[in-house]
Amino acid sequence: MVVVAAFIGAQIGYFLGAKWGRRFFKPDARILKTEHLEKAEHYFTNYGGRSLVIGRFIPFVRTFIPIAAGMARYPYPKFLVFNTLGSILWGAGFILVGSLLGNVPFVHDNLTLILGVIILASVLPVIIEMIGKRRSSAEKE
Repeated sequence: MVVVAAFIGAQIGYFLGAKWGRRFFKPDARILKTEHLEKAEHYFTNYGGRSLVIGRFIPFVRTFIPIAAGMARYPYPKFLVFNTLGSILWGAGFILVGSLLGNVPFVHDNLTLILGVIILASVLPVIIEMIGKRRSSAEKE
């Protein structure tokens, strides 16, 4: 069920991005610049399959990768293959890891700490990038 839900969610994201996503991008926009869309298109041309599979394991990223793929007009047959692969690896992988580690006493006793570290490790790169961008824009002014 997890694999099917992940697959369907990404399919919906792809179609929403392909159908309506591009209209939100404007050359002079503050966040959704056409320049960012062009970068996404270039990125998906070079790394599309890998990003669809690997991005599935990164919180927050997994939500937006299918939408970006649709907006960037990543070929649907390729998206279908990599979405299927990513959904299977992600869904089955997390269930397997949970089954194996759920019976380990250390994990059971320290679950809150472990989840906190995982969340911090997931969010930290985004925070570091945001701080770096703010510093660089402050230096330019």
